[in-house]
Amino acid sequence: MAVMDGEARYDYLVLFAGLLVVIFVLAKKLHERPRLNSVFSEAALVLMVGILAGGITRCFMLLNNVEMGDDYTQSDESLLVRSLLSFSPKLFFMALLPPILFNSGYQLRRELFYRHIKPIVLLAAAGTVVSALTTGLLLYGVVAAGWVGDFQPGLLELLTFGSLIAATDTVSVISVLQAKKVDPHLFYLVFGESALNDAVALVFFESFSDIMLSNEDVSFVHLLPRFCVEFCLTALGSPLLGMATSFLAAL
Repeated sequence: MAVMDGEARYDYLVLFAGLLVVIFVLAKKLHERPRLNSVFSEAALVLMVGILAGGITRCFMLLNNVEMGDDYTQSDESLLVRSLLSFSPKLFFMALLPPILFNSGYQLRRELFYRHIKPIVLLAAAGTVVSALTTGLLLYGVVAAGWVGDFQPGLLELLTFGSLIAATDTVSVISVLQAKKVDPHLFYLVFGESALNDAVALVFFESFSDIMLSNEDVSFVHLLPRFCVEFCLTALGSPLLGMATSFLAAL
Protein backbone atom coordinates (compact mmCIF):
# COMPACT_ATOMS: atom_id res chain seq x y z
CA MET A 1 0.00 0.00 0.00
CA ALA A 2 1.82 3.08 -1.20
CA VAL A 3 1.38 6.31 0.72
CA MET A 4 1.45 9.59 -1.14
CA ASP A 5 3.84 12.32 0.05
CA GLY A 6 1.00 14.74 0.70
CA GLU A 7 -0.74 12.23 2.95
CA ALA A 8 2.50 11.30 4.69
CA ARG A 9 2.90 14.85 5.95
CA TYR A 10 -0.32 14.68 7.95
CA ASP A 11 -0.60 11.05 9.03
CA TYR A 12 1.92 11.43 11.82
CA LEU A 13 -0.04 14.44 13.14
CA VAL A 14 -3.14 12.27 13.47
CA LEU A 15 -1.10 9.51 15.09
CA PHE A 16 0.51 11.78 17.68
CA ALA A 17 -2.75 13.60 18.38
CA GLY A 18 -4.39 10.25 19.09
CA LEU A 19 -1.52 9.21 21.35
CA LEU A 20 -1.78 12.48 23.27
CA VAL A 21 -5.49 11.91 23.86
CA VAL A 22 -4.80 8.37 25.10
CA ILE A 23 -2.05 9.64 27.43
CA PHE A 24 -4.25 12.41 28.86
CA VAL A 25 -7.08 9.99 29.59
CA LEU A 26 -4.80 7.34 31.14
CA ALA A 27 -2.93 9.97 33.19
CA LYS A 28 -6.24 11.21 34.63
CA LYS A 29 -7.21 7.66 35.55
CA LEU A 30 -3.76 7.11 37.06
CA HIS A 31 -4.01 10.17 39.32
CA GLU A 32 -7.40 8.94 40.54
CA ARG A 33 -5.64 5.87 41.99
CA PRO A 34 -3.07 7.12 44.54
CA ARG A 35 -1.78 3.66 45.43
CA LEU A 36 -1.02 2.81 41.82
CA ASN A 37 0.40 6.29 41.20
CA SER A 38 2.82 5.87 44.10
CA VAL A 39 4.60 3.00 42.31
CA PHE A 40 3.83 3.80 38.67
CA SER A 41 4.56 7.39 37.60
CA GLU A 42 3.09 9.38 34.74
CA ALA A 43 6.48 9.37 32.98
CA ALA A 44 6.47 5.55 33.06
CA LEU A 45 2.94 5.62 31.65
CA VAL A 46 4.05 7.75 28.71
CA LEU A 47 6.94 5.38 28.01
CA MET A 48 4.64 2.36 28.08
CA VAL A 49 2.19 3.99 25.68
CA GLY A 50 5.06 4.86 23.33
CA ILE A 51 6.46 1.32 23.42
CA LEU A 52 3.01 -0.15 22.80
CA ALA A 53 2.30 2.24 19.91
CA GLY A 54 5.67 1.46 18.33
CA GLY A 55 5.07 -2.27 18.64
CA ILE A 56 1.60 -2.02 17.07
CA THR A 57 3.01 0.08 14.21
CA ARG A 58 5.78 -2.45 13.63
CA CYS A 59 3.32 -5.36 13.59
CA PHE A 60 1.12 -3.42 11.16
CA MET A 61 4.08 -2.95 8.81
CA LEU A 62 5.04 -6.63 8.99
CA LEU A 63 1.47 -7.74 8.26
CA ASN A 64 1.30 -5.43 5.25
CA ASN A 65 4.64 -6.78 4.05
CA VAL A 66 3.33 -10.35 4.20
CA GLU A 67 0.01 -9.52 2.52
CA MET A 68 1.52 -7.47 -0.30
CA GLY A 69 4.34 -9.89 -1.08
CA ASP A 70 6.41 -8.83 -4.05
CA ASP A 71 4.17 -5.82 -4.70
CA TYR A 72 5.24 -4.32 -1.38
CA THR A 73 8.45 -2.60 -2.46
CA GLN A 74 11.11 -0.96 -0.37
CA SER A 75 9.93 2.47 -1.47
CA ASP A 76 6.39 1.67 -0.32
CA GLU A 77 7.69 0.57 3.05
CA SER A 78 9.79 3.70 3.34
CA LEU A 79 6.78 5.91 2.65
CA LEU A 80 4.66 4.03 5.16
CA VAL A 81 7.31 4.28 7.85
CA ARG A 82 7.73 7.98 7.20
CA SER A 83 3.99 8.45 7.34
CA LEU A 84 3.50 6.68 10.66
CA LEU A 85 6.72 7.27 12.54
CA SER A 86 8.34 10.45 11.25
CA PHE A 87 8.20 13.68 13.18
CA SER A 88 8.98 17.08 11.70
CA PRO A 89 11.61 19.01 13.70
CA LYS A 90 10.13 22.26 12.37
CA LEU A 91 6.79 21.33 13.92
CA PHE A 92 8.51 20.70 17.26
CA PHE A 93 10.57 23.91 17.29
CA MET A 94 7.88 26.19 15.83
CA ALA A 95 4.66 24.80 17.31
CA LEU A 96 5.29 22.56 20.33
CA LEU A 97 8.39 23.94 22.06
CA PRO A 98 7.34 27.64 22.42
CA PRO A 99 4.17 26.90 24.46
CA ILE A 100 6.17 24.56 26.73
CA LEU A 101 8.80 27.24 27.38
CA PHE A 102 6.15 29.91 27.82
CA ASN A 103 4.30 27.78 30.38
CA SER A 104 7.54 27.16 32.29
CA GLY A 105 8.32 30.87 32.40
CA TYR A 106 4.75 31.81 33.29
CA GLN A 107 4.70 29.50 36.32
CA LEU A 108 8.17 30.54 37.44
CA ARG A 109 8.57 32.20 40.84
CA ARG A 110 10.98 34.91 39.79
CA GLU A 111 12.28 35.82 43.25
CA LEU A 112 13.50 32.25 43.91
CA PHE A 113 14.85 31.87 40.39
CA TYR A 114 16.90 35.07 40.48
CA ARG A 115 18.09 34.35 44.02
CA HIS A 116 19.89 31.24 42.70
CA ILE A 117 20.70 32.58 39.22
CA LYS A 118 24.49 32.13 39.53
CA PRO A 119 24.55 28.37 40.25
CA ILE A 120 21.71 27.85 37.76
CA VAL A 121 23.61 29.56 34.93
CA LEU A 122 26.81 27.75 35.91
CA LEU A 123 25.10 24.37 35.79
CA ALA A 124 23.15 25.13 32.60
CA ALA A 125 25.92 26.80 30.59
CA ALA A 126 29.22 25.37 31.79
CA GLY A 127 27.71 21.98 32.64
CA THR A 128 26.12 21.54 29.23
CA VAL A 129 29.29 22.64 27.42
CA VAL A 130 31.42 20.22 29.46
CA SER A 131 28.91 17.43 28.86
CA ALA A 132 28.83 18.02 25.08
CA LEU A 133 32.61 18.22 24.70
CA THR A 134 33.25 15.25 26.99
CA THR A 135 30.77 13.05 25.13
CA GLY A 136 32.14 14.02 21.71
CA LEU A 137 35.78 13.58 22.69
CA LEU A 138 35.18 10.25 24.44
CA LEU A 139 33.38 8.92 21.36
CA TYR A 140 36.22 10.20 19.19
CA GLY A 141 38.66 8.26 21.38
CA VAL A 142 36.55 5.12 20.95
CA VAL A 143 36.55 5.58 17.17
CA ALA A 144 40.30 6.26 17.10
CA ALA A 145 40.89 3.06 19.08
CA GLY A 146 39.12 1.08 16.33
CA TRP A 147 36.38 -0.30 18.60
CA VAL A 148 33.55 0.48 16.15
CA GLY A 149 34.82 -1.34 13.07
CA ASP A 150 34.34 0.34 9.72
CA PHE A 151 32.18 3.11 11.15
CA GLN A 152 34.48 6.15 11.12
CA PRO A 153 32.67 9.43 11.93
CA GLY A 154 34.70 12.60 12.13
CA LEU A 155 35.35 14.76 15.16
CA LEU A 156 32.79 17.37 14.07
CA GLU A 157 30.10 14.73 13.69
CA LEU A 158 30.80 13.34 17.14
CA LEU A 159 30.84 16.79 18.73
CA THR A 160 27.52 17.53 17.02
CA PHE A 161 26.09 14.32 18.46
CA GLY A 162 27.50 15.20 21.89
CA SER A 163 25.77 18.58 21.70
CA LEU A 164 22.52 16.88 20.72
CA ILE A 165 22.39 14.71 23.85
CA ALA A 166 24.06 17.13 26.28
CA ALA A 167 20.82 18.71 27.54
CA THR A 168 19.07 16.36 29.94
CA ASP A 169 15.31 16.63 30.30
CA THR A 170 14.38 16.57 33.98
CA VAL A 171 10.59 16.71 33.63
CA SER A 172 10.02 13.51 35.61
CA VAL A 173 12.54 14.58 38.28
CA ILE A 174 10.88 18.00 38.63
CA SER A 175 7.44 16.40 38.97
CA VAL A 176 8.75 14.15 41.76
CA LEU A 177 10.44 17.06 43.55
CA GLN A 178 7.26 19.12 43.26
CA ALA A 179 5.10 16.29 44.56
CA LYS A 180 7.41 15.67 47.52
CA LYS A 181 7.66 19.41 48.30
CA VAL A 182 11.43 19.41 48.64
CA ASP A 183 13.62 22.38 49.55
CA PRO A 184 12.85 25.24 47.09
CA HIS A 185 16.61 25.80 46.66
CA LEU A 186 17.05 22.28 45.28
CA PHE A 187 13.89 22.49 43.18
CA TYR A 188 14.85 25.74 41.47
CA LEU A 189 18.40 24.58 40.85
CA VAL A 190 17.08 21.57 38.95
CA PHE A 191 14.23 23.49 37.32
CA GLY A 192 16.37 26.45 36.25
CA GLU A 193 19.10 24.22 34.86
CA SER A 194 16.61 22.18 32.85
CA ALA A 195 14.98 25.35 31.50
CA LEU A 196 18.25 26.88 30.30
CA ASN A 197 20.35 23.89 29.22
CA ASP A 198 18.23 23.31 26.11
CA ALA A 199 19.19 26.75 24.79
CA VAL A 200 22.90 26.12 25.34
CA ALA A 201 22.72 22.70 23.71
CA LEU A 202 20.80 24.11 20.73
CA VAL A 203 23.39 26.83 20.19
CA PHE A 204 26.19 24.26 20.31
CA PHE A 205 24.33 21.89 18.02
CA GLU A 206 23.52 24.58 15.45
CA SER A 207 27.11 25.87 15.44
CA PHE A 208 28.67 22.42 14.99
CA SER A 209 26.10 21.24 12.43
CA ASP A 210 26.41 24.37 10.28
CA ILE A 211 30.18 23.90 10.08
CA MET A 212 29.83 20.17 9.44
CA LEU A 213 27.32 20.67 6.62
CA SER A 214 29.57 23.22 4.91
CA ASN A 215 31.69 20.24 3.71
CA GLU A 216 34.98 22.07 4.20
CA ASP A 217 37.83 19.55 4.11
CA VAL A 218 39.99 21.16 6.80
CA SER A 219 40.90 20.20 10.34
CA PHE A 220 38.82 21.20 13.34
CA VAL A 221 41.61 23.48 14.58
CA HIS A 222 41.27 25.63 11.45
CA LEU A 223 37.49 25.69 11.88
CA LEU A 224 37.68 26.72 15.53
CA PRO A 225 37.60 30.52 14.88
CA ARG A 226 34.54 30.09 12.67
CA PHE A 227 32.88 27.98 15.36
CA CYS A 228 33.51 30.71 17.94
CA VAL A 229 31.95 33.32 15.65
CA GLU A 230 28.91 31.12 14.92
CA PHE A 231 28.49 30.35 18.62
CA CYS A 232 28.72 33.99 19.72
CA LEU A 233 26.32 35.20 17.03
CA THR A 234 23.71 32.58 17.93
CA ALA A 235 24.20 32.87 21.70
CA LEU A 236 23.91 36.67 21.67
CA GLY A 237 21.57 37.17 18.74
CA SER A 238 18.85 34.79 19.90
CA PRO A 239 18.27 36.40 23.35
CA LEU A 240 18.41 39.89 21.85
CA LEU A 241 15.87 38.94 19.20
CA GLY A 242 13.64 37.37 21.84
CA MET A 243 13.80 40.42 24.13
CA ALA A 244 13.13 42.81 21.25
CA THR A 245 10.11 40.77 20.18
CA SER A 246 8.83 40.69 23.78
CA PHE A 247 9.22 44.46 24.20
CA LEU A 248 7.39 45.12 20.93
CA ALA A 249 4.58 42.76 21.96
CA ALA A 250 4.31 44.47 25.36
CA LEU A 251 4.13 47.93 23.75
